[in-house]
Amino acid sequence: MRAARQANLLGALALGTVDRLRDAVLDRNARSLSAGAALIHLRLRPGQTIDLLARVLGISHPVAVRLVDRLENEGLVDRRPGADARSRSLVLTKTGQRAAVAALRNRLEVLDGVLAPLTVTERDELERLLEKLLAGMIRSRGAARHICRLCDFPTCDQPACPVDRAAEEPGMATSPVGPVR
Repeated sequence: MRAARQANLLGALALGTVDRLRDAVLDRNARSLSAGAALIHLRLRPGQTIDLLARVLGISHPVAVRLVDRLENEGLVDRRPGADARSRSLVLTKTGQRAAVAALRNRLEVLDGVLAPLTVTERDELERLLEKLLAGMIRSRGAARHICRLCDFPTCDQPACPVDRAAEEPGMATSPVGPVR
């Protein structure tokens, strides 16, 4: 019974946190979490294709095309020639760069609010447990990118991102992108 309660509490915390993140993104700039994740991802990895972006975000190719169309219409993303005649690389505009930084700032504000009731000692213990839980979720490099689609990657450089460490373990699938739904 205790395990079921712990799972229930974790599920409620996860949904409550996602709701707060969604509300912050929608209230501040009328963009979806997928749009925010696209901006954050393209800030870190400019030049990727719509197909790769769709896999990282876990959305279908047609949905990704519509998302990129919206971001392009807002002046946030430019499509440029890709590696071959059929593909286009996606690059943030200066406005898109600022929007990605704002999305990261809004995300941090929301998550700091979720963590606010904890003491410094409790936060340190939670950090250790979160690293362990995240590492246990990784099945491939693509899964790692999908899980971290809203992350501020440089924040986890010290000592090292637990998701990246898990994805680099021997025997880990090496697919370069996440699942397409």
